[in-house]
Amino acid sequence: MVAAGQMLQARDAQQELLAKAEILYMLAAEAAEVLVGVFQAPVVLAAEAAEVVKRIGAILVVLTLVAEAAEVVALPTEMKCMAALAAQELF
Repeated sequence: MVAAGQMLQARDAQQELLAKAEILYMLAAEAAEVLVGVFQAPVVLAAEAAEVVKRIGAILVVLTLVAEAAEVVALPTEMKCMAALAAQELF
């Protein structure tokens, strides 16, 4: 009878330890997720910043091309004006 009581106590203690171990495991898993998030956040932010820099660079390239195209379009007009001025000086 005493042995049966001790076995029940041992089983209860074992179940209690198992329940505590499960809680500790869940807490450790949550802590690991938090740590991964903490260390991933700067990497994600750096990747997003790099993407923004690339987009800004692409916009600058497009603006440069537009400005150069505007200069090319303006050249004939500028040449016409210069020719007109030269003609005025001649006559």
